[in-house]
Amino acid sequence: MKGRRGFTLIEMVIVMTVGSVVTGLAVVLLGTLLHTENISRDHARQSTTLSRLAEQFRGDVRAATAVGSSDATSWEFAMEAPRTVIYRAESDALVRLERNGEELLRQERFSLPSGTAASMQIDKQPSATTVSLIVAPIEDDPPPRATRMIRFDAPLGADHRFHRPEPSSEDPNG
Repeated sequence: MKGRRGFTLIEMVIVMTVGSVVTGLAVVLLGTLLHTENISRDHARQSTTLSRLAEQFRGDVRAATAVGSSDATSWEFAMEAPRTVIYRAESDALVRLERNGEELLRQERFSLPSGTAASMQIDKQPSATTVSLIVAPIEDDPPPRATRMIRFDAPLGADHRFHRPEPSSEDPNG
């Protein structure tokens, strides 16, 4: 009998079946990796946005001389006259408006994690006033994944602690 020079039909079916299983597993693994990458990218973007918000908010509170609220979703920080900074909570973001009198100098929009809302708390103590920005899950709307409360605290007017007012011409000691 001469040596065989080909494959049988059963051998070809087995090879094709094994190849199909390996290809199917590779496609599932690739889909899982892409989904994981998207989640990681969203998390990194949200972390960067919240870090920028924290830095900006703390700087504004430290530089402010006073804070006021017109309603539960808008807070105004008085800076050196006539400059003001307004934080306004929206459904999915926190908007920061920097004004010099009536002129809008800068507007920023910080996207909040899905299923969260921003609020502000002012704690007035005899020695200092602390302003807190709180990003917390909305109780009525369960988030798609676990979201924890985030709180940024800053002392109001901390940049002015050692600032002495300019002596006025009417001041007899000045």
